[in-house]
Amino acid sequence: MKKNPHRLVFGLVFIAVALVSCYKFGRIYAPKEVAPNTAYEGRIVCINDGNNAEQTGFSVFAVRVPLNWDVTVGDSAYQQFAREGLKNSLNEELNMAAPMVYSLVLSELYNESNPKEGFEWRAFRTAHVNRRSIQGSDAGGCDSIVFRFTVLNDGVAGSYELDYIVGSIESDEDNPDAIDSYAGRLSDAQGSDLFRVSTEQVKVKPGDGEFNTEMPEFKTTVVVLEGGTPVTHEPALTVSTASESVAINYANLPQQAMVVIYKQAALLPMLAAHSVVEEGRFNSGTFDAGALEPGVYHVRALRSSGAPIDGCDEVTFTVGNYKDMALAAETKLMVISEPAVLSPATNSLGKAYELSRGLTASLFLESGEIMKAIVDSALAYRPAALLIAGGLTKSGEKEGHEYLSSLLKPLTEAGIKVCVIPGTQDIDNPDASRFNGDETAPTATVTAYEFAAIYDQLGFADAVSKDEGSLSYISYVTDEIAVLAIDSHLGFLTPATVAWMKKVSNAAFASGRHVVAMMYHLVGAPFDGYDRLGTLVNKPEETGLLGSILGDTTAIAEPVEYELNTYDIQDALAECGITALFTSDLSASDIACIYTADGTPLWQIATGGVTSFDCPWRLIGITDDGLNIETHLTTNLSDKEGLTFEDYAYYRTKYRMSEYVDSFCVQNWELIDGFLKKNFIFDYDPAIDLFDKNMFFVLPSEPKQMADLVNSTIIPPLTKLITTFAEGNEHLKQSQQLVDEFHAGVEGILDGLNTLPSLITPMLKDGFAEAGLDLDVLVDAVVGSMAFNYVGSADNVTNDLFVRIPFGTPTGIKALPLTKEQGKSILYNLSGQRILYPSARGIYIQNGQKQLR
Repeated sequence: MKKNPHRLVFGLVFIAVALVSCYKFGRIYAPKEVAPNTAYEGRIVCINDGNNAEQTGFSVFAVRVPLNWDVTVGDSAYQQFAREGLKNSLNEELNMAAPMVYSLVLSELYNESNPKEGFEWRAFRTAHVNRRSIQGSDAGGCDSIVFRFTVLNDGVAGSYELDYIVGSIESDEDNPDAIDSYAGRLSDAQGSDLFRVSTEQVKVKPGDGEFNTEMPEFKTTVVVLEGGTPVTHEPALTVSTASESVAINYANLPQQAMVVIYKQAALLPMLAAHSVVEEGRFNSGTFDAGALEPGVYHVRALRSSGAPIDGCDEVTFTVGNYKDMALAAETKLMVISEPAVLSPATNSLGKAYELSRGLTASLFLESGEIMKAIVDSALAYRPAALLIAGGLTKSGEKEGHEYLSSLLKPLTEAGIKVCVIPGTQDIDNPDASRFNGDETAPTATVTAYEFAAIYDQLGFADAVSKDEGSLSYISYVTDEIAVLAIDSHLGFLTPATVAWMKKVSNAAFASGRHVVAMMYHLVGAPFDGYDRLGTLVNKPEETGLLGSILGDTTAIAEPVEYELNTYDIQDALAECGITALFTSDLSASDIACIYTADGTPLWQIATGGVTSFDCPWRLIGITDDGLNIETHLTTNLSDKEGLTFEDYAYYRTKYRMSEYVDSFCVQNWELIDGFLKKNFIFDYDPAIDLFDKNMFFVLPSEPKQMADLVNSTIIPPLTKLITTFAEGNEHLKQSQQLVDEFHAGVEGILDGLNTLPSLITPMLKDGFAEAGLDLDVLVDAVVGSMAFNYVGSADNVTNDLFVRIPFGTPTGIKALPLTKEQGKSILYNLSGQRILYPSARGIYIQNGQKQLR
């Protein structure tokens, strides 16, 4: 807690004066001897001295005990004894009882002003709901104030001298400014009655109820007897679950600690979090996290700075399937994306392999093991069919295709159908390679004809109809469901293929079947700025975002004139009666409802790559009226390098990012160096320039310096962003952290390029903005869209992992033409559905934050 320097200059005389103006200082009841590890009730009694000026502030008492002792108060910790019917100026009964609460502010103040080695003050004040100070208002009307408290010793035998403070404060001490309003100086208070030791015995007047005995002195000595077991108060976390509710129990945490929940291996905490403030000496309690979606969670206790608390181990727990919606359905589909298989028989880990991976964090060499685990899961869940919407191999290697086909054979032998379709890298890929240590060698890829031959028993042989101009086909996997497999590996669909899609879909509906589709490419942007970072079917790739920043206007691919655009494809799918489209290209779990021009809903269901963090797959339950979607993780895998496979997948993602930056800076140093010199080196003419602007800049002179700067500033938040977006449901997490950290990362790069960050960095950002690249706007738009799960500032949040999609009925969240501010005001329930008018009190989400409505 940040200390105000005036708190130690201005002291506690006000507290003492407020007390002694009305009452004699009280006496303490406490036993002289106590058994080890036991609690006793103590009482402080204040006696009316006849000066009855009315007080309306907060009553305060404090006790100083050994560090490992606990002090608590009950609901009636404060009791005031007055004549029957006596009231103050606010018409409040003076004969009353009130709760007291722990005061962090006063505890710190007392500990700083009157420290004692091995001891600690614990201060309490009357609660806000009962703003009560020591009352008078009528001579002889209120003869006693009693404070009750309980002390628990730690079992260590010995003689302990306990000290007490009793008083009142006029202002709300939770307000930092209120502490500065305390009158008097601390040095004056030291000799006052506030800290005096009294030996006078005072008998409490009759009428105080049970307190008709003599009280010991103001300072007491308590002896803890021999025979106890010393207790230390170690921080601890435990988790208990009941139905869908999760309760997190914590104990012995420092003040202002945070109890936070993380899902899977991501670094961004969930919205459900708890701040430990004023919860007793050892801060023990229960945090109700509510209902959490299925998955593996980690609970951690952190200091207010974000640092872990020493000795407090994190707790891992699992929430089961979301009402087992998919399992309850008789017909099931299983969906995976981008197995990205690389044959382990002809490849090995080494420099050549690492360089070939580029920015991707896919676990190519572990792909065989992952696919075997997927096959085992499929055999256990027994879906009618397994759908794989492209991204079958690393780079279209024929060996990889043949290896994947062999891995999937146990499913077809067990009667489970498999439907595959190619992705952009799977056919005629000139980058098909083998890797052996430092050596890279080209290897055979496949043609479209060879692709269909290898996967003949994995969709093509069972096809009811095949498109003549592509590898598209339709398969009747059951009497209830047909799968339309759309080949988009060239990046576009032709009008002839679209006409075929409509024809075979109509036939499938006529046969009494519902139709779902799968295709490698997306048909709708999953976040703002995606057009610069990814591709949509029938839309040419544009200049990459990095190319825009570096000034490289060369398009990644030559523009192509298409007869159809992305919106035409959306309309075509809607005309086919398609409600759900499964896609692979995003490499993240994201579900969005796209509304076509005529208002027809189309659900785009992107599934994260099964060979990249966090290795997800989908189980789809088919009912008479819709789809029940559940998301599972591939967890039935052996540990890697001493880590669980989940953590290993994250580890490979995290370190692949920094490795890629290192290699990228080396391979593109000429381009990067040119950009830096073009934008940060200035002409200097001493005859006309007041100073040389170049002396304010410290440009990297070699690739490693640039890589180190990027890796220390932007890569940490980028790793958080990628893993959080890959997991899905990012709007249920503390997403603003991502946006803030990205802003800080961008400024960190600019700060690293100049010697006067507070002056030069804002000027640099203004310069970029004038050139058409406003970095703050870019972060807010792209990172904000990904972090808060909105598109085009529209109301487009849905549950990415667990959702029900009705057949043929407009549903989900419609992408309304709202501004960003309007979109942030919309309420959602915990399943991601938009709520116009909350019908019941409960937890809702607004602008990515949980709120009680």
